[in-house]
Amino acid sequence: MKLPATPLFFRILPMFALYGATIAPMPVSAASASSMMFTASPAMLGSIPGSIPGSIPGSTPQTIELARRRDRETIYPPSPLENADPDPWWPDPSIPLTENDRRILRQRLDELNLSAAAALAINQPKVAFDLWNRELRLRRLLGINEELIAMERVGQVAWKEEEFYQMQVITRRLRDIQYDLIGDPYEDNSDLPLPDLVTLRQLADAFAAVRDREYAVDAYEYLLNDARDRGDAIAEEETLRTIGELNYGDLNYEDAVADYEELVDLAEARGDQESRVFYLERLAFMYDQLQQPSDAIRIKQSLVAYYQAIADIPRTTALYIEVGNDFAATGDVPSAEQSYVSAYALSWEAKQFYRAGESIDQLAALYDREGRYEDALNTYRIAIDIDTIANDRYGLMTTYDTIGQLYQRLNAYAQALDAYRRGLEVAQQISSRTSYFQFQIDTVSRLLRR
Repeated sequence: MKLPATPLFFRILPMFALYGATIAPMPVSAASASSMMFTASPAMLGSIPGSIPGSIPGSTPQTIELARRRDRETIYPPSPLENADPDPWWPDPSIPLTENDRRILRQRLDELNLSAAAALAINQPKVAFDLWNRELRLRRLLGINEELIAMERVGQVAWKEEEFYQMQVITRRLRDIQYDLIGDPYEDNSDLPLPDLVTLRQLADAFAAVRDREYAVDAYEYLLNDARDRGDAIAEEETLRTIGELNYGDLNYEDAVADYEELVDLAEARGDQESRVFYLERLAFMYDQLQQPSDAIRIKQSLVAYYQAIADIPRTTALYIEVGNDFAATGDVPSAEQSYVSAYALSWEAKQFYRAGESIDQLAALYDREGRYEDALNTYRIAIDIDTIANDRYGLMTTYDTIGQLYQRLNAYAQALDAYRRGLEVAQQISSRTSYFQFQIDTVSRLLRR
């Protein structure tokens, strides 16, 4: 069977690429598709006379998909990728394509893709994705590999354009393919034959394109285990990094930290310092987000050693302060104190007065929380010297305010009044917070007159 000749106008305007093809109308718009979902038990649906058990009455198996998950009873609207109406370009899918047919169809589908992109460029997203869905349906005739590559491409566009219904359409097709390849991720699939690894990677990449993290990770983990079985360290790290990126991008830090901890070991084993530091930085951030200071300390101390070795003073001092905060969070005050002092000494020597002032402020605040008020006041006096040398008048004003508040809490009103007055002088110089300092001065003055 020969492919029908391509009408010339198929190549002219995006709208014409739909001409002659019977496209099943969408039951709902993309914006309202999610609101049409409902759940019902198979028993409830099967009790309706004439219905297929577990289906919507009057529908066909082609328009029903039970999710390949534990909540299999969720029923979705029909998918445009499962439209069974014949397409003029190949009306009888049961007839196999010859090599020449495949060449001609592939060329037409490439043109269809260009037409869809052109439609999107002139702000016709519905036309564009209708064209792309037709392309995806016909790509299936060329084999699963070409279909997966196309779905990844269209999925990336759908994500960028925030076409979430289109992403759901592609996701549903991908899950069917995964089910055929490696089975249901929630069942024992040990009896299934080994899938083609190239196809599985294409499937995983397509899942990643539509941000279906759970199913993408499941497919990538299959590839990860294969790489480990073969002893392919490069493929192992590459796949594990992809899994880690997916978990990280989905804010699934609990799983991502395990991925990156392993990645650190792999990078160390092959002496890749650049990748190791990248993984450590990711881990430090995630442990902060997870509020696990002990793990954060371990990772950040490794980073301190690296940045100190390459004489990156700004990053080293910043990490010392972060480690000090983490030690303080664990209640290890001596270690926190030492970290702040190290940050101060290093930044002072490098004349990085901003960082020196930050470390001193953190140290003074630590003393204040611990009730070591004399140490706190002495440390704040050092902060005044730093702010003065650095000509940081805003920092100087803030330090005077902090000292005044500390003296006021200690009922040392005369000293508090002096600090607030000095703070007001600086505030007037920079035209900031003058009314606040005047209020504090008036308050403390009344307390002194009692």
